[in-house]
Order: sequence, then structure tokens, then C-alpha cells
Amino acid sequence: MFYILAILTEDKMKINFNTHTPQFNTLKKKNPYFKPIQDSVSFSGKNLYLEAKKLPPESFPSPKLRKEILSALEKDKNANIIQIQKDYYHDLFNCETLEEAQEKFPELKKVKNAKDIEEPKRGRGVLKEVKSGRYEGLTLENFSLKLVQLHYAEAISFNTKTNQDRFFGISLTCMNKISKELSIPMDKGYRDLLAAKKQYYNTINQFKNNELLRQSASQRLKERWQNPAYHEKMKQVSKEQWAKPEFREMMRERSVGNWENPEFKEKMVRLTIERWQDPAYHEKMSQLAKANWQDPIYHQRMVERNKALWQNPTYRKTMEITSKASSLAWEMHPKGKEFLKGKVKEFPILPFILNKENKGIPLDDRELSYKLSYYKACEEEYPTLKKEVGQLQKEILSQWGFYEKDRDIEKIYEAHCK
Repeated sequence: MFYILAILTEDKMKINFNTHTPQFNTLKKKNPYFKPIQDSVSFSGKNLYLEAKKLPPESFPSPKLRKEILSALEKDKNANIIQIQKDYYHDLFNCETLEEAQEKFPELKKVKNAKDIEEPKRGRGVLKEVKSGRYEGLTLENFSLKLVQLHYAEAISFNTKTNQDRFFGISLTCMNKISKELSIPMDKGYRDLLAAKKQYYNTINQFKNNELLRQSASQRLKERWQNPAYHEKMKQVSKEQWAKPEFREMMRERSVGNWENPEFKEKMVRLTIERWQDPAYHEKMSQLAKANWQDPIYHQRMVERNKALWQNPTYRKTMEITSKASSLAWEMHPKGKEFLKGKVKEFPILPFILNKENKGIPLDDRELSYKLSYYKACEEEYPTLKKEVGQLQKEILSQWGFYEKDRDIEKIYEAHCK
């Protein structure tokens, strides 16, 4: 998604690599299917959390709201701060007067009541029209309260054309003037913070709902990746990003959060199964694995990696637990066990090849082909075996508490592997 978004705008779009937040100036030039959603956002930075933290405390409407926003952004760089503001000021809708709203939210005490302004410096015509009853549902008594509800509880900016249909029929220019006269507008730095997040969500939604835009972006992405210079550039960018501890931690948290979502987990499992059932993909991955293991550098790296992993007591015990569960699963599936025994007899050299591979000795072409032939024969004759045994293993591990968030590997190992 990130790289496709980058393609949408060529050089007119600035990408924030930590938050993936796009900031637009004009997007029509390169892509005829894209229509800018709102005016350009002046906010920029490494990520919203850092930039929010840099803002002076007085930039936020209230200290309590600032605390909630910073706390949310620290936990999740993509937290919806617009919704946080809406939830924070939701009680404004229960207020019947401006005075009641100011009692609940002291930060609104600076807001002036429209009925108390006799000679406004700005927006004089608007107040006259409100007083005359031109705008349905608006009176001088409730005008300030309505604007406060709009601006704070609905997070509607008085500076953006896309919100004009929410202004009771009042023009954008007049709304700007009268809101300043009533001391309602928020600090510019805080407004830009909200706008950056809003624009990010709007852009993602537009991308999802525009088939022509997706097709165009996909085609241009393919063309770019065929350029060696671009490929090398993005490789370097990725390398620099992953070298940053805060970026790695952010990606780790995001991955953990995704896999804790049952819908995401189910979708990824389904896509993986579908992909491996494709003969072309299966063959491609087989050839890739074969080529990798024939590369001395790759082979040495994997050997060293495996040695380092097995020197970790927790990893070793985790592997023993899954191995024990696998053995029990095969014991619970006598039909599959008998099938494999018969199949191994058809491939008598297989145990020697697997033993050689487990010792870290590279396989030659003939041995690798022999092993792949065995796997292919098993899959063709008993396609559901792997899934059936895997399900049994999963049930065993689940009973042991292996998938629990706060699992205790030591405790599981003591109970089932000793």
C-alpha cells in the first residue's frame, strides 16, 4: 500500500516514512483519475507523535486532551486523534447553553456569546442575518454554542472548503470572520495536526474506492520497479528505515496488533493456503529455495542464524514443545502415520537426505529434487493430510496454553516435555 501511494503523486507528494502520511499540493498533473481532497497541509514531521510532542502545550485545546492524544499516539502512531477529540467533546451536544458548555469545559471560557456582541469588528452581517432568522435553527442565543459544537465536538475546521456544507448556509469567508470574532478557532499547529491525520484517512479511502486510480497506480508501480536505479534507491531507503530501533519497534507492534485481529489472521491464512495451492507459485518458491541454498553466502548465513537460535534456551524449549505436540498429533492420526510409513518405503534415501540437511550440509541438485518429489507425491495422494495433522497439533498446543498472550514457555516445557 505504501509504495502504491507513493506512485500516485510522483514528485508532487511528500511521503513521511514513519507514519506513511501523504501531504499533497496538486495531484492532477500525473494522474487524471485523482482529485485532490482538500487544501495542502502545512504540517510535516517524522511522525505525528513526535510532532504533537513538539507543539507547545497551549496549542492544544486543553491539557487533558493533550495528554490523551499523546498517550494514544505513543501506543499507536496511526491512532485516530480526530476521533479522540470528538469523544472528548461529545458532551457538548448535551449542553443547552454556552454557559453550560463553558462550565463543563473551562477551556471554552474564552469563547464569546454572540448575543453579547453589540458592535462586532468582523462578521457583522452574519450576526444581523442570524438575528433576523435567516438561518433555520440559529439564534443569537445558541449561535456560539452551535459553532463550538461544530468546531470541537465534530472537529470541523472553519478554514476548509470541503466543510462548507456544514456551515448552516453561511459562506466560508463569513464563517472565518465570525468565528474569529467569537474567539472560537483552534491553534494553527493543532489544526494542522488534525488535518494531516484527516488527509491521510481521506486519501486511503479515496484509493480504496477508485478502481481506475488503483489500476493506474499499479501499472506505474510495475514500471518503476523495472528501473534498476529506482529499485536500488528504495532498497537503500528500506535499509535505512529498518536500521532505526523506533521504526523496528513500530513495525513489530503493528504486526502483533494485526495478528491479534481474528479477521486479519483468518484472511492471511486463507490467502497463504490459496497461494500454495497454485502450482506455478509452488514451483517458483521451490526454485527460489533451491537457488538460495546453492548460494554459499546465503547458506553460511542461515547456518550461523540457526546456530545462534539454538543457543537460545527459550527458543530451544519452544521448538521442543512444538515438536512434542507434532509427535502427539501424528499418534492421534493413525491413518496419516501409516500413509507416511508406506510412502517412505517408496523413497528409501529420504531419511539420509533429511539427516544431512538437519546437520547443515548443503544438498546437491539430485538430493534436493528427490526430497521435493517426495513432498509432491504426498501432497498429490493425500492433499488434506498436512492440514489435518496441523489442526491436531494446533489443538494440543492450544490446550497447553501455547497461544496465550502471556504464555510461560518454562512452565509449558516442564509440564509436557520432561
